[in-house]
Amino acid sequence: MKSFLNILTIAAMFLLTPCPIIAAEPLKVIYAGFGRFGTTSLLEALTHLGYKATHGSIIGRDLTGLHANMGEALMKGDVTRLLEETSRLGYNATITSHNIYWREMMAHTPNAKIIFMMRDFEPWFDSLSTMHGDLAPLFRYPLQALPFAQRIYRYTMALMIQTFEPRGYSRDEIQVMCDDPKGELSRKAYKEQYEEYIVDMTRILKDQPQRAFLFDKNEGYPQLCRILDIPLKDCPSEKVFPHANVVKKEGRIFRALEHAAHGLIFIVIYILWRGLKGKHT
Repeated sequence: MKSFLNILTIAAMFLLTPCPIIAAEPLKVIYAGFGRFGTTSLLEALTHLGYKATHGSIIGRDLTGLHANMGEALMKGDVTRLLEETSRLGYNATITSHNIYWREMMAHTPNAKIIFMMRDFEPWFDSLSTMHGDLAPLFRYPLQALPFAQRIYRYTMALMIQTFEPRGYSRDEIQVMCDDPKGELSRKAYKEQYEEYIVDMTRILKDQPQRAFLFDKNEGYPQLCRILDIPLKDCPSEKVFPHANVVKKEGRIFRALEHAAHGLIFIVIYILWRGLKGKHT
């Protein structure tokens, strides 16, 4: 019981701790790729370079705090409000979950630089479906009964609807994709989205070379500094790019919570059974 409470406390602190506010400023960087392309690593690198970047992991764990309005704007597809909230909270760079609106944001912020990243489809889809598997304990009982899990599920489903409904997928189909992230329907939908991204990226890189850039994280800080017009003397000397994966860490917490919750339920049932048995003896 004590172990379960300790795990729950750690998870709550991790999920609910808000980010501090800094002075608002114009948006300078828009990430236009997908999640699982190395976005957590990009977040760490941009932060190291002095940017204030928002990421889906930051928003998702603070949907009732400072990022509540931002989360609502993302779920409703209100790009104008989303940009206002992004600026109000002091962010000058966006990664995920903003990336699903990168085309609209690009039109609204003509001075922001656009960063594309690439990954082959098969390893990306495998990584994406594995991520959904890591988060799966939140979307089934007993954890699904917890308020924070319900918020994350609602947020995840809303973003999937905003992504795939305009592409002709029904909400029933989107639910199937959420329930079976490795299934054929998921593969088909993400493949279409991926191919659309490649076409748009190729066109924009050609048409707007002063603004749009294809970043290879294997090139590390030197290339990123060139993209962001950061002088070489102010660029980190190390070429090795950060390697981070927040979902794996969260997945371990969620699985531990799920196992602890199952254990607690078993203990409660056992205590009730012993109590009823005692009354009949």
